[in-house]
Amino acid sequence: MLQKGFLRNKNLWHISKFRFWYSAFLGLLIAFFVYSFFCGFRVIYRLMDELSFSNGPYIISEDARYWQNFTFAVFSLALGNAIFLGSIFKKFPRQSLKNYKRLSILNDQAFLPFGGFHFIAKLLVLLSFITWGFFDLKLYKTPVFLFVLLSIVIFLESWKSIVLHFKTRVYKYQIINFVVLTLLAFCISTTSIFNYKEIDNVLQKNNVFVNIPVSDYINNQQYYPFLVMKMYLENEKLTYEIQGNKVYNLDDFQKTINEKSFNRYLYYDYHRFRFNILADSDLTMKSIKELEQTLFVSQIQNIVYVTQYHKPKYTSRLEFNGLKKGLMFFNIEMDSIHGKPMPSLPKLQLEKEDTILNIFIGDKITFNNSEIKKEELYTFFKSKINRTNIFNFKYSEDLPFQKFITVYSEYSKAVDELREEIQNVPYDENNYSLHYQEKYERELNRIKAFYPKKYLENYIHHNNIGY
Repeated sequence: MLQKGFLRNKNLWHISKFRFWYSAFLGLLIAFFVYSFFCGFRVIYRLMDELSFSNGPYIISEDARYWQNFTFAVFSLALGNAIFLGSIFKKFPRQSLKNYKRLSILNDQAFLPFGGFHFIAKLLVLLSFITWGFFDLKLYKTPVFLFVLLSIVIFLESWKSIVLHFKTRVYKYQIINFVVLTLLAFCISTTSIFNYKEIDNVLQKNNVFVNIPVSDYINNQQYYPFLVMKMYLENEKLTYEIQGNKVYNLDDFQKTINEKSFNRYLYYDYHRFRFNILADSDLTMKSIKELEQTLFVSQIQNIVYVTQYHKPKYTSRLEFNGLKKGLMFFNIEMDSIHGKPMPSLPKLQLEKEDTILNIFIGDKITFNNSEIKKEELYTFFKSKINRTNIFNFKYSEDLPFQKFITVYSEYSKAVDELREEIQNVPYDENNYSLHYQEKYERELNRIKAFYPKKYLENYIHHNNIGY
């Protein structure tokens, strides 16, 4: 039976050193296993993410990784602390604590802490399957504040019955417990258990990040069946990667895309099919045009050059938005692929009223020996686009791809917006009626005839750029 003055009883916290350190070790061990579970789950998720196509792997910055680790640590230590307290009160001296009170304390260490862990573990597994391959987690910050609050709730729940039974005498120990756990959380956060740098290197090697060109405008936001390829320099060697297959010359690349496994996309919907290309912005136009010729010979005529937004606007590695382009080769200067002759190509038929406008693209952009500033391109194109003007984009073979995209994006934007201004039948993706589809098709033909996208591309020698 409890005697008067029980709270001043020196035997209240008379626990053997072995019991204390055994309980502390057990709590830390459980916390370590839980922390390892979270870190391991993060690794597994990143490996799963590689099964879907993306521009580079999911790389976590040092700062974001630390705060993720801190989130894992505080939650793991809250669970470990519950084990620590439960082990201490498992066989508490009978003269100090009634059995029903001891069981109440033990119940606080089991119900909420591990019920919460079970719920969060199931939630993580569920969310991983939902977000895998569809959501770029870099767009979302780790809810550190939410997990810290949850850990504090678990910590207070673990002490609830202890404080209720022992009153103010235990506050000192509770504060010490909280301070120790906080310091441990900051210390544990410095390690990720697994060698994440080595994992990052492996992921980056298997899923190369391509520094695609920057564009102020995109026009391929509608859904089309597509293949995606990457084109970049690897160890100073031009590499073509498609569906995980790497080849290093255009002959092998052409064989790859002509295989049945790739051709099925072409016949799925030939007219709406678009081939998405992630090409490095520093590649030369010579390499880009050779790729285009190879695709054209393989009966691929609709492509999309995938682009990224200007920073600080974030471009997801799972986004493949960019600029649509139809492949045409009216220009006789591009009549071979690595010395192999091109097949017969259509010749450009000029009408009497047609006018060729030569746009020279280099370090500067010029028209009639006058420089056009980047911010003036849209206005220039919008004022010149009509049924008779044909733009002839002229550049050297070694022109960086980025400079061409800068001009082509403004040209595409001007054409599309002019067409939108006279469009009377809006696009409705939910209307599948034959009447609407025919009406919309006629409208597209009308506005395309009124504002056609008429342009050429030709090489010029460095000395003939015109400025």
